Amino acid sequence: MTNRKIELLQAEIDIDGYESYVRLLLAMRILDNRTSRATRTTFPGVENTWHGTCIEYTDPKIGEKLRTGVYEATHSTFDTVVAIKFARFDWEIQYLENETTAY
Repeated sequence: MTNRKIELLQAEIDIDGYESYVRLLLAMRILDNRTSRATRTTFPGVENTWHGTCIEYTDPKIGEKLRTGVYEATHSTFDTVVAIKFARFDWEIQYLENETTAY
């Protein structure tokens, strides 16, 4: 049996349809998979929050993309448009944790 190098190039979740988009690099060949379904029901998150208001990640109405992982959003809790950040990968959660700790 040979060890193969598998590299995750991109992973996104379509919040409206719960459909995941995954791009893998397998032995120098890119594999696009656009039919997978996300089955994870609990997700890791930021523990050290700087604000008392918490909302479910599927509740806000996502608007314009400001940059990678950062979007404008609206929610019934807020009177105005807010910026919302998402970690695309589990390892990015620590970056958000560090940022909220600094606040």
